Amino acid sequence: MQKNTINRFVLSLIPLLSFFYTSIYYFILDESFQIFWLCNILNFVLFLAIITHNLTQIWSVTILLIIGTPLWLYEDIIVHQVFRWNAFFIHVIASIIGLIVMKQNEPPKFVALTSICWLIVGFLLARLCTDDSHNVNLAFFVYPTLTKVFPHFWLYSIFNFVSFSIGILLLNKILKKIIPVQKLSH
Repeated sequence: MQKNTINRFVLSLIPLLSFFYTSIYYFILDESFQIFWLCNILNFVLFLAIITHNLTQIWSVTILLIIGTPLWLYEDIIVHQVFRWNAFFIHVIASIIGLIVMKQNEPPKFVALTSICWLIVGFLLARLCTDDSHNVNLAFFVYPTLTKVFPHFWLYSIFNFVSFSIGILLLNKILKKIIPVQKLSH
């Protein structure tokens, strides 16, 4: 096994372990629905993408994790005034790992489109696998602090989708320009 493969495998274990730890954590709290938050699912996908060397998924997942990190910080730290280490690993550490692996490879095509598809998958998984009282992935109702701005869920959903899509497109463009690619041999 080459050094690059070993490093990539070791890096992939962190999002995998974060996913499993978070799954167990929520299971113990009897809040298994929480695992369907897109950030949790994306950690498992990041693990698979790294070990299979799927560059499109590595880039797509990392972009979404980066975009989701400020939302997590706002929700947990500011709104609920709580800090959870598992959430820190799910958001911040996984984003850093994704960036490290991204730096080792040329940017693939269709990253933004794939990221947008993951948004849709996250929304659909939440709608299919969780109940509406938990609002996982904001898939059921307007976030309570925004009901005055968005009186209708459909308007709120469109706004979220368009905002995230624009963020994905911009971050993808920025990362492709600022990440110095250091191509490693396989």
